[in-house]
Amino acid sequence: MHKLLRGIILLGVLWLVLGGMALAQGNIQVVDTKADISFAQSIVFKATLISSQNLTPQNVTLYYKVNDGPLNRRPVADFAPGTRVQLSAEEKMQPGQIPPFANITYQWRVEIPGQPAQDTPPQTVPYTDNRFQWQNLANKGVTVYWYNQDKAYGQHVLDTSNQAIARLSTSFGVSTDKPIKVVVYQSKVEMQQALSSRGQTYDQLITTLGVVVSEDTLLLLGQQSDPDATTNHELTHVIVGIVTKNPYNEIPSWLNEGLAMYNEGPIPAGNKGALDEGIRSNTLMTIRTMTSQPGRPDQVNLFYGQARSIVDFMLQKYGKEKMAQVLNVFKEGSTTDGALQKVYGFNMDGLDQQWRASVGAQPLPQSQPAAAATPPAAVPTRPAVQAVQPTQPAPANPPAQVQPAATAAPAVEQRPQTQVNPQVNQPLGGGQLLPILIVLVCCGAAFLLIAGIAVVIYALRQRPATPPPSQ
Repeated sequence: MHKLLRGIILLGVLWLVLGGMALAQGNIQVVDTKADISFAQSIVFKATLISSQNLTPQNVTLYYKVNDGPLNRRPVADFAPGTRVQLSAEEKMQPGQIPPFANITYQWRVEIPGQPAQDTPPQTVPYTDNRFQWQNLANKGVTVYWYNQDKAYGQHVLDTSNQAIARLSTSFGVSTDKPIKVVVYQSKVEMQQALSSRGQTYDQLITTLGVVVSEDTLLLLGQQSDPDATTNHELTHVIVGIVTKNPYNEIPSWLNEGLAMYNEGPIPAGNKGALDEGIRSNTLMTIRTMTSQPGRPDQVNLFYGQARSIVDFMLQKYGKEKMAQVLNVFKEGSTTDGALQKVYGFNMDGLDQQWRASVGAQPLPQSQPAAAATPPAAVPTRPAVQAVQPTQPAPANPPAQVQPAATAAPAVEQRPQTQVNPQVNQPLGGGQLLPILIVLVCCGAAFLLIAGIAVVIYALRQRPATPPPSQ
């Protein structure tokens, strides 16, 4: 029995020693970690780590990503080498670089020469615009964020969003299960910190009413004449962008904006007037030239009116089933001519001829740009921007076509901020042996405790009984 107990104790000691040796071989303990966000200014990542070996700034690197984007690699700030270190890594932010409420996932990697790299457990924080006290409501995959308004206000935006998505399914046969965020700002100045700047003059003259800033997020200006129409318009861009996403091509701007204008509701008077004038004076744009948005402000109203009319023609003559089919073909990465030919049996020129005949316009001009020269479409957004009078005197020689007092201004095109940081091919995760080792050590300690108690009990039982005292 003594030999059995000695064997058990020896096994427990061996388990404890081996577990301690494994813990000593460079495994990292995370005491705390956090990310301090100053919206549109900086993110400061911090952590306290304990290691069995001295750590230096050269041993530690920060990795982070935005939503499902690529990993970004950042060195840590200098710190005094030691076994317990305070880490810090700052990432400077620009307005519009990361969408509000995007998820930022980060972790620290420790690389000690001669040992496998170790990653701390990933942490995720929302990139919150902490200038405001936000409220939120969610339903059917849509989450609305707002501030400085009551709950009924947020509920109205949420209901409008869900109705717009339902109408997309009814009108075009498209839908998505991907979560969508609608972020409502109450003023132009407040929303500008969430938008990429396009220059001081442009930012002063143009008020963006709504814009898609990432695949699943749109920003909405609450103080405008018709926020519901803007919501309908921008959500169309979000849904269409999701259902046609592919690594090769984007759908042409005339189709993207035409669908959004159609889902927004009746054609606005300014767009209808420009379209009627274009038909009357034979100054319509060709569909091929509408692959991207116009660069001339005086063509903006015509562009959106014509795009809506073209989509209306396609839906009325060929139905929503064909529209859903062509969007699915675009998802495969098809060109515009290829998608139209596959679903409808004609290319952009054929569509142009049919549409012109349907509205009583002159036939398509004979000289057309080659299809191969069609540039890829930019990511379009709502044309509903408001031109405002500049506060400074106008330039001495302004371009003749610029009309600040016009009812429509150049459409705002906002793309998600391009990540210029080098991509890292290692996935988040790995290097998480520390919890297992801690469990092993704890189990070993418990084993020794139980074995010790057993030895004491056994010894007490084996001790001879004390004889009673003699009389």
